[in-house]
Amino acid sequence: MSSHNYFGFHQAEENNMILDLDLSLGTSLHPESCYLSGPSGHFVSSAGCGDQLQLNLHTESSNLGRPMMTDCSDEAEGVLSKEQQAYVKVNMEGVVVGRKVSMLDHASYFSLAIQLEYMFGRHCASGLRLFEDGSKFSLFYKDSDENWRTAGDVPWKEFVDCAKRLKIVRKG
Repeated sequence: MSSHNYFGFHQAEENNMILDLDLSLGTSLHPESCYLSGPSGHFVSSAGCGDQLQLNLHTESSNLGRPMMTDCSDEAEGVLSKEQQAYVKVNMEGVVVGRKVSMLDHASYFSLAIQLEYMFGRHCASGLRLFEDGSKFSLFYKDSDENWRTAGDVPWKEFVDCAKRLKIVRKG
């Protein structure tokens, strides 16, 4: 049986079920958090509100479970592969250590927000809750012109192509 581990979730390819193993090194799930259920891959709030958002964790562009292949001749000339370019450094205001995230592992802002929650959510009592109403945090990205912009201001594919760095900042 082939499987993938992803942020404390276990996905078996046989039946495409996803099970929360609660193995995250980040924050524990908050009541307002979501979890995956069933083969549809829908997110269902733990409060049972019925809000369901489609998230495709197993996209064609995902490189989960695959080793990165690089062309040594290109790398020697300073040219980075698409996989290497996809890793973006993320910092959170007030947190000394930054992390890197692969943009190719995500199909939407929502899936990126989930990974960032696991990476940085433990640094605040209510979690990050990026892109949610009432969140105390905003996500910014540095574009190719070295300008900081609000994440979510452009379509996802354009964001992936132009984001060079990410920064989580407390609002107001």
